[in-house]
Amino acid sequence: MKFKYLLIDIGGVLVLTKKINYSVFDRELSLPEGTIKKIIDDCFYQSVKGGGPNVRAYLEKNYSGVITFEKYNAILQEIYASEFVNEPLVEWIKSLKAKGIIKVSALSNNTLVLEKLLSTKFQIRELFDQVFNSAEIKLAKTEPKYFEYVLNRLRAEPT
Repeated sequence: MKFKYLLIDIGGVLVLTKKINYSVFDRELSLPEGTIKKIIDDCFYQSVKGGGPNVRAYLEKNYSGVITFEKYNAILQEIYASEFVNEPLVEWIKSLKAKGIIKVSALSNNTLVLEKLLSTKFQIRELFDQVFNSAEIKLAKTEPKYFEYVLNRLRAEPT
């Protein structure tokens, strides 16, 4: 079977993060174990789905008295500082693209800054023929419609 497309996830596959111990943040803020991870996941999901309230408003509405926007941002910056590119995977993708045998598309549950991150911070945007970002299409990768959308845009059939 000959493949035409490679769909590759960004977060956790092509861009990795050093192991984060969220309980350190919980203890620092005297919160129950797992609270910070839940808050980050909640806020991120709101951003990914697009069209929802901004993070500051979401925190004020749902986590007032638990965490400030400034502290939330500081924690995120610490997490983002630990991200790095999976270089062996990048080299493999480059080798496939050099042979001209496959189109490569990025899939991501990310915010609207994804294109900038791929271009400037990680310098890997050129690897992709297309980028499918949840925040732009307003569907998360947990939803089958996300993948239907991607396949339709690629004019591809699932195998």
